[in-house]
Amino acid sequence: CDLPMSTSPPRCNKLVTESSQILNRVFSFLEPKDMVIAIPTSRSFERAGDQNKIWRKLFEKEFGKNTAECATSEERENWRKHFLNTRTMEMELQSSIYQGSC
Repeated sequence: CDLPMSTSPPRCNKLVTESSQILNRVFSFLEPKDMVIAIPTSRSFERAGDQNKIWRKLFEKEFGKNTAECATSEERENWRKHFLNTRTMEMELQSSIYQGSC
């Protein structure tokens, strides 16, 4: 099943599709911080975890649906990048607030 999808036997294509669906289902239960840790650990996780709809759901879960609706068209094209950028900004803001209050 290491052949490209177009040259793989149908059985391998079905296996790849099913394993991708299983990973998507597993990822749907993970918290955003766990997704960020898990995805880079394997090529299969990277492929499955790079789906825009997964990251949009994570964004909505973490920052709220109203915030997601305010995303620009560029941000909507890459929810993973938008999630990570927003998360970084939020953490930097929290850090500066914490440091200023001491």
